[in-house]
Amino acid sequence: MIYGSRRLTYAGFAAETQQVALALRASGVEPGDRVAYLMPNVPELLIAHFAVPLAGGVLVAINTRLVAEEVSYILRHSGAKFLLPTPTCCLRRWRLQATLTR
Repeated sequence: MIYGSRRLTYAGFAAETQQVALALRASGVEPGDRVAYLMPNVPELLIAHFAVPLAGGVLVAINTRLVAEEVSYILRHSGAKFLLPTPTCCLRRWRLQATLTR
């Protein structure tokens, strides 16, 4: 995989996938748990497509172009127990928190 200056071989991709899967399990992901990723098309999202199922979870990939209300709806409807955003998505966190508490 090539993303900007980052290069990842199949072996490197597999190693990162395993590492993320182990971290998810250590964070409490159990079989069948929905794990939401709020990020653009970056290597971490590709890794999540393999790591989340490897950890026993179900990936809920959320488009970063959605407004807070739409993200809130997806999180509620999917029953996601975990949300992993990119740092740039955290800028909208306060708006998302406000819609989740309504």
